[in-house]
Amino acid sequence: MKSTNYCIITVAECQSKSLSKNLELCRQLKTYVEDNVTNTLIYFGFFTTGNDAGALAYFENYSTLRDFEQASEIYQDSSYYQKLFNGKTASIKSSNFIKYSPVNY
Repeated sequence: MKSTNYCIITVAECQSKSLSKNLELCRQLKTYVEDNVTNTLIYFGFFTTGNDAGALAYFENYSTLRDFEQASEIYQDSSYYQKLFNGKTASIKSSNFIKYSPVNY
Protein backbone atom coordinates (compact mmCIF):
# COMPACT_ATOMS: atom_id res chain seq x y z
CA MET A 1 0.00 0.00 0.00
CA LYS A 2 1.12 3.53 -0.71
CA SER A 3 1.26 5.92 2.21
CA THR A 4 -1.93 6.26 4.21
CA ASN A 5 -3.44 9.72 3.92
CA TYR A 6 -7.05 9.27 5.03
CA CYS A 7 -8.90 7.22 7.61
CA ILE A 8 -12.56 6.62 8.37
CA ILE A 9 -13.28 5.46 11.91
CA THR A 10 -16.71 3.93 12.36
CA VAL A 11 -18.13 2.97 15.73
CA ALA A 12 -21.16 0.68 15.74
CA GLU A 13 -23.22 -0.43 18.70
CA CYS A 14 -24.18 -4.08 18.75
CA GLN A 15 -25.90 -6.59 20.95
CA SER A 16 -23.42 -8.55 23.07
CA LYS A 17 -24.97 -11.85 21.97
CA SER A 18 -24.18 -10.90 18.35
CA LEU A 19 -20.59 -9.73 18.90
CA SER A 20 -18.80 -12.82 17.55
CA LYS A 21 -21.11 -12.98 14.51
CA ASN A 22 -20.57 -9.26 13.85
CA LEU A 23 -16.79 -9.57 14.16
CA GLU A 24 -16.87 -12.38 11.59
CA LEU A 25 -18.93 -10.17 9.25
CA CYS A 26 -16.35 -7.39 9.77
CA ARG A 27 -13.57 -9.82 8.84
CA GLN A 28 -15.42 -10.88 5.68
CA LEU A 29 -16.17 -7.26 4.78
CA LYS A 30 -12.53 -6.27 5.35
CA THR A 31 -11.30 -9.06 3.06
CA TYR A 32 -13.89 -8.24 0.41
CA VAL A 33 -13.03 -4.53 0.32
CA GLU A 34 -9.25 -5.02 0.45
CA ASP A 35 -9.47 -7.54 -2.40
CA ASN A 36 -11.45 -5.09 -4.56
CA VAL A 37 -9.89 -1.69 -3.79
CA THR A 38 -6.17 -1.08 -4.12
CA ASN A 39 -4.33 1.01 -1.54
CA THR A 40 -6.76 0.14 1.24
CA LEU A 41 -5.93 -1.20 4.68
CA ILE A 42 -8.65 -2.03 7.21
CA TYR A 43 -8.48 -2.88 10.91
CA PHE A 44 -11.38 -3.75 13.18
CA GLY A 45 -12.13 -4.88 16.70
CA PHE A 46 -14.26 -3.88 19.65
CA PHE A 47 -13.92 -1.57 22.61
CA THR A 48 -13.36 -3.35 25.91
CA THR A 49 -13.57 -0.29 28.19
CA GLY A 50 -14.89 3.26 28.22
CA ASN A 51 -18.09 4.86 27.00
CA ASP A 52 -18.21 2.62 23.94
CA ALA A 53 -17.43 -0.69 25.68
CA GLY A 54 -18.79 -3.55 23.58
CA ALA A 55 -19.08 -1.44 20.42
CA LEU A 56 -17.41 -2.41 17.16
CA ALA A 57 -14.59 -0.23 15.82
CA TYR A 58 -13.79 -0.27 12.09
CA PHE A 59 -10.77 1.66 10.76
CA GLU A 60 -10.54 2.16 6.98
CA ASN A 61 -7.22 3.59 5.75
CA TYR A 62 -6.87 4.95 2.21
CA SER A 63 -4.10 6.49 0.14
CA THR A 64 -6.38 8.72 -1.94
CA LEU A 65 -9.92 10.03 -1.86
CA ARG A 66 -10.56 8.03 -5.02
CA ASP A 67 -9.78 4.84 -3.07
CA PHE A 68 -12.34 5.95 -0.48
CA GLU A 69 -14.92 6.59 -3.22
CA GLN A 70 -14.35 3.13 -4.71
CA ALA A 71 -14.74 1.49 -1.31
CA SER A 72 -17.95 3.43 -0.63
CA GLU A 73 -19.47 2.05 -3.82
CA ILE A 74 -18.46 -1.49 -2.87
CA TYR A 75 -19.83 -1.26 0.68
CA GLN A 76 -23.36 -0.50 -0.42
CA ASP A 77 -23.50 -3.58 -2.65
CA SER A 78 -21.75 -5.93 -0.22
CA SER A 79 -23.84 -8.70 1.33
CA TYR A 80 -21.57 -8.54 4.40
CA TYR A 81 -22.38 -4.86 4.93
CA GLN A 82 -26.09 -5.54 4.44
CA LYS A 83 -26.07 -8.39 6.97
CA LEU A 84 -24.14 -6.30 9.47
CA PHE A 85 -26.18 -3.10 9.36
CA ASN A 86 -29.51 -4.04 7.80
CA GLY A 87 -29.75 -7.17 9.93
CA LYS A 88 -30.43 -4.96 12.96
CA THR A 89 -27.65 -6.57 15.03
CA ALA A 90 -25.39 -3.52 14.68
CA SER A 91 -26.09 0.17 14.20
CA ILE A 92 -23.65 2.92 13.35
CA LYS A 93 -23.14 5.28 16.27
CA SER A 94 -20.53 7.54 14.68
CA SER A 95 -18.30 7.80 11.67
CA ASN A 96 -15.37 10.20 11.52
CA PHE A 97 -13.11 11.21 8.65
CA ILE A 98 -9.43 11.89 9.33
CA LYS A 99 -6.80 13.50 7.09
CA TYR A 100 -3.36 12.40 8.26
CA SER A 101 -0.69 15.09 8.31
CA PRO A 102 2.98 14.44 9.04
CA VAL A 103 4.37 16.08 12.15
CA ASN A 104 7.99 17.18 12.01
CA TYR A 105 9.97 16.87 15.23
